[in-house]
Amino acid sequence: MEIEVIILPNVEGRDKIESWLEPYIKAMGADVSTIILEEDMDTDFLKREFDSHDGIIVVGAAGNISEVKKIADVLGLELEVNEEALNNLKAYYMDTLDVPENLDEMATIPEFSYPIPNVRGPVAGFVALSLEDDRFIAATPSSFSETIEVFETGIQDFIREKTGKRYSVTFSIQLETTVNKAGEIAKRVEKIFNEVFVRLDGRFTNAGIPLVCTVFASDPEELSMIHEKLNNYIREITEKSGIRVIEKKNNRDDWGSELF
Repeated sequence: MEIEVIILPNVEGRDKIESWLEPYIKAMGADVSTIILEEDMDTDFLKREFDSHDGIIVVGAAGNISEVKKIADVLGLELEVNEEALNNLKAYYMDTLDVPENLDEMATIPEFSYPIPNVRGPVAGFVALSLEDDRFIAATPSSFSETIEVFETGIQDFIREKTGKRYSVTFSIQLETTVNKAGEIAKRVEKIFNEVFVRLDGRFTNAGIPLVCTVFASDPEELSMIHEKLNNYIREITEKSGIRVIEKKNNRDDWGSELF
């Protein structure tokens, strides 16, 4: 499966988004490339890229009706105001006087699309499917944290369905060290384990540096095997590096709000 990530000029933290999405998608078993645009995306460009890929992720298109229209045109779809996305927008701006005048436009997506909730901002992402085959074009909001949220909440499911990596587990190991040294451990893990997306993710803890791993597999047995091997490897290299592991139960309820 071949995925292309197109990052629009209006996006915040473009290099950071690329550094997360590429290894994330690779760990799911897909080939991935990234194009960071310096100028506006035109419809002909998007069509050429879509014709040669199984899926496109346009970062920064969600909530921007001109970019959403380009996606719809490539897929031969009409636009519609999605009620779920519109209700989320109204709820987001319920307690403020600074309400945008174009809520309907911000909630507009191609027909037959799947809206993806975004708990980190007002605008929903979406996945628009081709009417001719099982390819898709997805759109995310324009910030790093919202892009990752939308990708994890919904876009990844469409990739994993095609690659067969339907099983996953995410766990964190809290390290008593510096961010740089934890980053070095992450790079060593990434070189050994192709099926793992490893990163420093501040949502998981407020104690130490959280080395967070998401393992993808085709069946439960494979998942268990990779998880055990990975956990042992991390503990081995941290011990050899003189880095103490802080024993703490992983609980998603303890997540913070920041991504490293």
